[in-house]
Amino acid sequence: MIAAVNAGGELIPLKFVFPRVNFKDVILAGAFAGSIGGVNPSGWSNVALFCVKPSKDCPAILLPGNSENHIQIPVIELSRKQLTDLTCM
Repeated sequence: MIAAVNAGGELIPLKFVFPRVNFKDVILAGAFAGSIGGVNPSGWSNVALFCVKPSKDCPAILLPGNSENHIQIPVIELSRKQLTDLTCM
């Protein structure tokens, strides 16, 4: 499970990571409302599952830690872009 809190102290929807190859909506049956899911054969988070997809309606800034999947090039590039976009506002 990936859990996060925004700067206002609100819980961001939980993301469950399942050890599977294909995701099926049924595996989230009974999860907390708003929960999202992803799959990875190992059951661990990876870059694709960790990176957030911000939008105009749901802005986000990614602040990665020192986890192995947080220090890969796509995560670093996304973090830099989000910080650059923020400073231009």
